[in-house]
Amino acid sequence: MSRPTDAPPARILIVTSDGDFFKPWAIEARAAGFDVALALDAGRGLTRAVLSPPDVILFDSENASLPAPQFLQILRANPRTAATPFILVSNDHGSSMSQVGFRDSELKRNCGASMALEHLHGIMRRAQRVQAVSSPSVETVAGNLTQVPLPDLLQLLSSNRKSGVLTISATPLEGVIALEDGQLIAARLGEHGREKALFRMLAWTEAPFKFAPVPIPAGFGANLSGSLASLILEGLRQNDEFRRLSSRLPPDTALALTAGPLERPSDLSPAMREVLTLLEFYGSVREVLEHSLATDLDTLDALESLVTRGLVELVSPASLEKRGRGAPLLAPEEVFGLFRRLSRGLAVAPNVIQGKLLLMSDSFHPLRSLIHDLTELDGFELHRDLFIRGARRHGFGSLATLHLSDSVWLSLFAVPSTDAFIPIWRFFATGALALVVFWEGAGAPTTNPRRAVPASVPIYYARWISADAPQNVAPNPIHAALDLREDDRSSAREFIRAILARATSEPVVGQ
Repeated sequence: MSRPTDAPPARILIVTSDGDFFKPWAIEARAAGFDVALALDAGRGLTRAVLSPPDVILFDSENASLPAPQFLQILRANPRTAATPFILVSNDHGSSMSQVGFRDSELKRNCGASMALEHLHGIMRRAQRVQAVSSPSVETVAGNLTQVPLPDLLQLLSSNRKSGVLTISATPLEGVIALEDGQLIAARLGEHGREKALFRMLAWTEAPFKFAPVPIPAGFGANLSGSLASLILEGLRQNDEFRRLSSRLPPDTALALTAGPLERPSDLSPAMREVLTLLEFYGSVREVLEHSLATDLDTLDALESLVTRGLVELVSPASLEKRGRGAPLLAPEEVFGLFRRLSRGLAVAPNVIQGKLLLMSDSFHPLRSLIHDLTELDGFELHRDLFIRGARRHGFGSLATLHLSDSVWLSLFAVPSTDAFIPIWRFFATGALALVVFWEGAGAPTTNPRRAVPASVPIYYARWISADAPQNVAPNPIHAALDLREDDRSSAREFIRAILARATSEPVVGQ
């Protein structure tokens, strides 16, 4: 490794209580032009590192008086040593890194002085590559994570109290991390935010990045808390543990529920409840991970616990194929007709236009069953919040969105059928494509939404029949109504398709 002739030698600090073992390392490093210092206990090592920050720290985990995780945490909490490269020297190669989350490197004690020196050269070359980022005078910085790992990049931006936006492009995804005065403020990766987005980006090893001192985008609210060091260490720890757990539950593993919503234990964690809700609509580990709000490790850990408790079972991948995911709801010409209808009267058609289909029911069971039947459609996006609490109350709010095309979206919105909500029926019905009224039982529905729903909004009726009901049920009391059986998934999809196909013929009033 070459250094400018007028530059001081790179300084190495070895923290160990076994000075004799590291003497050969120190001799060879000094011969290569390094300035080597030994600290014979962790306390002296911390003091020396903070007062005179070295270029590299070698930490001997076998004989140190302070555990490696605590030593590293103290280093990262101090601005003077927040970005100092850290090398763990251990007999147990691999395990301590996964347990602690060391981001720089790890060496085996028996690797030999020559190999250790070669490793030091590599660390110093990487430090030179990130030198531009560490300069306070530099504003816009660009590079690749192969040259500057993301943890190092964030530490350097933090130590220089940078404010701005870091964009990382890992095709087809683009991650964004916002910093303010060196602190992590928010992270966004596609539809994901918070720690889930940050931790996924910490796993990237190759992707171009660019940091610019620009204002944080509007709507990009703060969603991260905690110090940068703790977030990085926790993210690396979770990523290591996630890789280990993924060997038991690979992404393509097919899953199935063994109990209905009302049969689930009451002592489930929020992550377990969310996973169970998602499994009503998605059938693989990959899909659950993609739609869960929790971090990947928390989601997979909750899923493994549910499998252990017998609430979720592993099934044949063929069961996913039988679900028929990917079938379109409307033909392309029907989608285009719906786009023309929704955009009629607008001076300029927007890039994305959204229609609204209202669903009204006297209980949440028909709504849950309908949405479950629609999950097989291409472009389905579940809005999970209402389902997590919907089994105990009437549905009110957004259930799901169907992306019929890149420019036409359909919102499925639930409104309660009780008279207490009559004042808001007209408000939500204005501009809707249609209103569908569901009811259960042999009698006619007790709700008369036409009292408040505009005449321009068509109303359709559907009687929901549970799977355990006899095949020969009483005749439908409403002539134009449809019977939808819980165990006949195709009839529900065809019912919604017919409503949308008919909606292409007339403009929406009040849209």
